[in-house]
Amino acid sequence: MKLIKIIATLACLLGVATGLQAAATCNASIAASTPSAEFTDNGNGTVTHNRTGLMWKRCAEGQTWSAGTCSGSANSATWASALQSAVSATTGGYRDWRLPNIKELQSIVEEKCVTPSINESIFPNTPASSFWSASAYAYYSGSAWNVFSTLALPTATVSTAATRFALCGPDSLLELLMGR
Repeated sequence: MKLIKIIATLACLLGVATGLQAAATCNASIAASTPSAEFTDNGNGTVTHNRTGLMWKRCAEGQTWSAGTCSGSANSATWASALQSAVSATTGGYRDWRLPNIKELQSIVEEKCVTPSINESIFPNTPASSFWSASAYAYYSGSAWNVFSTLALPTATVSTAATRFALCGPDSLLELLMGR
């Protein structure tokens, strides 16, 4: 178990530092945890996750949505900076974006895939790095939970990570917590 944590930590550091973008490796014998049918393409660089009611930017912050894909490099940001940049985001004509909490972020993790652990049909060219959540990490002031997209591990960090914003309707968090 200790070796797995060491490998995950090293991979996390490399992914954050390099902004690595690679095609996911998926195990076809495992059922998809986030099948494409669970998402509605809103036609404006966003999708709605029908299971949770959350609207997601299809690209990581810093990437551009064009011609059905994400291009460019994802920004690396501190947690404080990621929280602030969510407030000023205007993707899809919406102005009320925010960082997702850790449970919301984990709701889009594709468990049958690694490097990155995401449905690449829905979130193309996702970098294999950590993604911030809005959930603070209680043990260290100024740090937060993030999802390490290479192995889909929730981790806590005080350095930098990529950012993907979520937009929620008033009932979506309640529905997520109730398992709908």
